[in-house]
Amino acid sequence: FRKALGECGERVSGLGAQLVLHTPNLIHYPADAGRKDLAAYVEMIRSYAGTHGIPLVDHYAEWSTAARSQPVHRLLALLNDGAIHPNQYGHILMAHTMMRALGIYDAQSA
Repeated sequence: FRKALGECGERVSGLGAQLVLHTPNLIHYPADAGRKDLAAYVEMIRSYAGTHGIPLVDHYAEWSTAARSQPVHRLLALLNDGAIHPNQYGHILMAHTMMRALGIYDAQSA
């Protein structure tokens, strides 16, 4: 993953485009062994962004912060589609997180 991320970053940079990295939303399925390493992937994304000065939209941190204020199962019921994908409220939260990270959030905007 780390190698592929670096190759992707180099290709985007080579095109003269601006890469913006996003971490995934929080997924809390302790019984799903396939998801147990998600936090490690998140750290690789954060590290790559920080090392290369790439803008980062950290959805994982935003959802983790929200999860600390209420039970994780309640947060997921409010923001997820019942599986691992954000529902309409989750997508609104992700859009707001992205706009804040990029410095373009306007709370007064319709």
